[in-house]
Amino acid sequence: MQFDLLLTRTLGYSSVRQMRDSVPCGEYALWEAEYERSPWGEVRDNFHAALVVRSNYAANGADPPDIIDLMYSVNAEDQSEEDMKKIAAVYKRRSDGN
Repeated sequence: MQFDLLLTRTLGYSSVRQMRDSVPCGEYALWEAEYERSPWGEVRDNFHAALVVRSNYAANGADPPDIIDLMYSVNAEDQSEEDMKKIAAVYKRRSDGN
């Protein structure tokens, strides 16, 4: 369902139903395959943000965590409070010019 919502917005349809009624199955499958190959939207934005954070770790001489550990997740259990504090500390050092 999440992909359908994203595709509806991307193609400019006003509803998922309208998109499903208008896009042939073969074309839908092509869009889905392209998204699997190279996601767009929030997933891509999230990945880019994680890359920036990871490079900040490296620029400050710290051992950077894996990208997946920096990706935003709606599940609070996916990222510990300690991890969030470490990430915030890197940003603070960067903003302080250190």
